[in-house]
Amino acid sequence: SPNGQTLALAYSDEYLKLWDITTGKKVDIYTRLGHSVYGLAFSPDSSILALASSDKNIRLWDANTGQEMLTLTGHKDWVRILTFSPNGKILASASGDRTVRLWDIVSGQGIYTIPEYASSLAFSPDGKTLAIASNGAIKLWNTDSAQEMRTYVSHGKEVFDLAFSPDGKLLASASTDNTVKLWDAATLKEIRTLIGHGPAVSGVFDNGAVLSIAFSPDGKALASGGRDGVIKLWDVTSGK
Repeated sequence: SPNGQTLALAYSDEYLKLWDITTGKKVDIYTRLGHSVYGLAFSPDSSILALASSDKNIRLWDANTGQEMLTLTGHKDWVRILTFSPNGKILASASGDRTVRLWDIVSGQGIYTIPEYASSLAFSPDGKTLAIASNGAIKLWNTDSAQEMRTYVSHGKEVFDLAFSPDGKLLASASTDNTVKLWDAATLKEIRTLIGHGPAVSGVFDNGAVLSIAFSPDGKALASGGRDGVIKLWDVTSGK
């Protein structure tokens, strides 16, 4: 959770469990959900936990009481990716139906639908831009007008993760080409490519890939994790 107190784990046995990070103890065990969970996302204030489900729905849970609050319906296939806007009022979701949907989490109503396949989603810090990774390209959408602002073919291979720097000036992307790229978030001009992850762990995956990235709170460092089983810390300015 954003407050650093809770770890949420979705299991293949269709249970969702919450763990207190400080004590290492389970703080709540929800009843069997009856469907697989493919994605989890806490709201920025850590009060809501969103679940992306194989039954095509999104469920919002009160993270403090363990009570289900809302079910968001509209996707035509399983939901894979969830991310909250920085103010916590909007939830973005990506589904196997090749659409991205934005939801008002108070009413539970859909705001609009973007006809895009997405392998990753990220809101800019001001919430005005949604970055969508789609078939090797990065696309920036204006969240107010629901208009695509610009598209850039990034890695040429699938992008697994996207992350904006805390000041919103940079956008980082992680790809199956085993690199991380840094982009000017306003223009999508490539600034540099970070190369250093090795081949995939033997016997687990066929090819190397960078799977996850995250900026430090001050934006000076970037962490990346790959199929090589390594977590790397990069200096954003030097690329080393």
